Amino acid sequence: LFLEGQPDVRGAEAFEERLRAHRAELVLKAEEMAKTAQALMLGYVDTQARLKACRIATIKDDVQTQLALMLYRGFWLVTPYQYIREMPRYLKALIHRLDKAPQDPLRDLKQFREVAPFLERYWQAVKTGHGRIVPERDAFRWMLEEFRVSLFAQQLKTPYPVSAKRLEEAWKGG
Repeated sequence: LFLEGQPDVRGAEAFEERLRAHRAELVLKAEEMAKTAQALMLGYVDTQARLKACRIATIKDDVQTQLALMLYRGFWLVTPYQYIREMPRYLKALIHRLDKAPQDPLRDLKQFREVAPFLERYWQAVKTGHGRIVPERDAFRWMLEEFRVSLFAQQLKTPYPVSAKRLEEAWKGG
């Protein structure tokens, strides 16, 4: 509310002005964030329950990795709220995937193969980048999550078009 998407505060006067400008929004934003946190907790619990029932190792491993990279101790402090706000939808997509995959595991594998090269390339770059890439603040990282939504739960829709071609273009351009 006071920092995201705005210039840095560089003094007491700027701080006081920012505080005055957004004070009235504080309670509404806090309520919105509390609802998001609740949706995340409920989605996480639901996802974990479905994970326990999943008998397809490749899917289970991928979902566990995806969860660990998204929801970990301290994520709320380092991830911009614009991305946190989308996480309940990502969890719904995971749940949808876990529900549908047993009916057609080969289809799930085919869909996963579309996103896997990008995941591997991206997380390898993060690992070898010596802190130059901060995944929580990197738009490409969240584009990967949107691509997963488009592959595994199209009905949940993405806020912008995303495809393997668009990921490739974004990777080369940025």
